[in-house]
Amino acid sequence: MMHPMKRTISVLKFIGLIGLVAASFSFAMFQGGFVSWFLFGSFLPIAFYSILLNFYPIKRISIKRVLDKTEYVNGEMVSVKIHITLPYRIPLVYLFIKDEVSERSGGLPFSGTTVSFPLFSKERTFTYHHNLLPRGEYTFHKIRIQMGDLLGLTRKEVVVEQLEKIIVYPAYIEMKYDPFKTLFESGMTAAKDVAQRDSTMAISTRTYQSGDRFSWIHWKQTARKNEIMTKEFEQRQSQDVLLILDRTPSPSFELAVKFTASIVRSAVKAGTNIGLLSYGAERQYFPVQGGEAQLRTLNYHLATVNDDLNHDFHKILETEIFLKKPGQTMIFLVCQLRKEVIEKITDLCTRNNEIGIFLIKSRLEKVKPEEAALLEYAKGKGLNAKVVRESDFTKAFER
Repeated sequence: MMHPMKRTISVLKFIGLIGLVAASFSFAMFQGGFVSWFLFGSFLPIAFYSILLNFYPIKRISIKRVLDKTEYVNGEMVSVKIHITLPYRIPLVYLFIKDEVSERSGGLPFSGTTVSFPLFSKERTFTYHHNLLPRGEYTFHKIRIQMGDLLGLTRKEVVVEQLEKIIVYPAYIEMKYDPFKTLFESGMTAAKDVAQRDSTMAISTRTYQSGDRFSWIHWKQTARKNEIMTKEFEQRQSQDVLLILDRTPSPSFELAVKFTASIVRSAVKAGTNIGLLSYGAERQYFPVQGGEAQLRTLNYHLATVNDDLNHDFHKILETEIFLKKPGQTMIFLVCQLRKEVIEKITDLCTRNNEIGIFLIKSRLEKVKPEEAALLEYAKGKGLNAKVVRESDFTKAFER
């Protein structure tokens, strides 16, 4: 619905336009001569077009937004099409089209704008693109269309509400996830590949099956039973992993999110159960699970999360009693390192937990002397502590 002030201005402009037509006619009548009537004749089509435009049913314009898809990864191109169908085939000088998108939390709003010159065309389609859209959830809500004449005597506008959402997941780097140590009969997830069985721990024999390796043949049993027998190995169990993300405000936080997304993706692909404990303005916990559903859940959280922790990280760790559960593999992802944090994590390590601390730094960010000392202090306490830069993500789990 048009705002009362805009409606008043529109009415005043229309009255002014009629007044200009009347004034130019009066001038031609009283002044006479070729020049006066030429000016009136030249102005008349413009005035007639502006008057006609005032009665154009702009609200009957059909507008449709078309999205190629609703899920993207940071770095992908977002492509949006706006299809417009006009009610009448009359000459329109221009159409100003603006597709408004709501501001994501912690990010920047964006919009797609264009000026089209449809003239006698009844249907128009325009496409706009956005590159390197920050991770987050975006809501397309309004399409605004303006039309008018060249002199600005008449201007009409319509706003159409069309709610649609897209999600931009954080970027990730393909990497190989490797547990800190190899466990047997621990955790809940069996390795997916039969080749991941430990070839040094044969526990029985069985009849040869297609796909078994030649080196697995048990020759003594084969000779005794007169049929090919292969060794049955104890199957390696992948470690269940809990990631703990420190969302203390930091310039390296986006890298921390990217690294976390990379670990989640590589762990799920390796068949590992993984969970996430995310500390910020709100504590969010995702229990250890596996599969594509878990990957989507964690990726959605990482797409919308912000570095908004306003408390000391080490004090929050004191309240998490379930972290002291023995036998857990926990990976702490931090952008800042303090001695109090290491001491709290060390207390968890005494309960037979495998602990890793990754200090995330940008490519050019230097490690402060106190941080280097704290990393050595953590290693002395038996923790797997290291600095990880974006260029070293693929080497994060190398032994």
